[in-house]
Amino acid sequence: MAKSAKTMKQLNFILQSKGGVGKSFLVWLLANQYKDNEAVIFIDLDNSTQTSNARLAGLVGQHRVSHYSILDENKKIEREEFLNMLQVFSQAEPNKIYVDFGAPESEEFLKFLRYEFSADTLKEASDMLGVTITFSVVIAGNDTVSACLNYSQALTTLAQDYFTVNWFYNVGLSGGIDSRETTKSTLENLITTNALKTQLIPFGDLGFSQSAKDIVKMLADGSTADTLPFASKLKFNQVMKEFQTSSSHV
Repeated sequence: MAKSAKTMKQLNFILQSKGGVGKSFLVWLLANQYKDNEAVIFIDLDNSTQTSNARLAGLVGQHRVSHYSILDENKKIEREEFLNMLQVFSQAEPNKIYVDFGAPESEEFLKFLRYEFSADTLKEASDMLGVTITFSVVIAGNDTVSACLNYSQALTTLAQDYFTVNWFYNVGLSGGIDSRETTKSTLENLITTNALKTQLIPFGDLGFSQSAKDIVKMLADGSTADTLPFASKLKFNQVMKEFQTSSSHV
């Protein structure tokens, strides 16, 4: 029997097959949001770079960050191994788990849902294990937007009748104000025109000041906000408040 909704583990799959669009940045913001909450852990599925695994340890503690390999020797997702992973996550003590899929893992997961393990079967498995699954798909603008949208729309169409799907729009990688607004309008129109059941959540608007550079460096170094100059720390606090407001339900 599935656990009650009140006690179910929450898994949040963070995905995008296009690299360099801010998936690790989103995970890092979430880690800052929950840095003092021991009931939240982070899993890095990226078998190539393990970016989240390396960057988050100093922020939330190594005991709350781990790596899990999901691809087999042929770089494919194997059904039994995937189900084993879900079972391991369902038995973990923390109540909320953020799972960072690398670009190859994201691409293979879409194929997995499309050809081998349908969304309704995944829903049945998650119910049996007593976990809820949410998909958070990252989208950036400029020359990445087309590839991002192809993936996002395909995954949303497959999953939306069974799972919550959120689109996280990385404003910081979408050019100037005009370009950002154009991309936002494109995303909103696509959602409406195709009747997609998804919420658009902007994030990553650091601006173009020295504070933005300091925050990006902090991310790259895996350090904490305590290391920032005062002006940059103030900017970071503002960014986090905006992020917490927009993503509080995720």
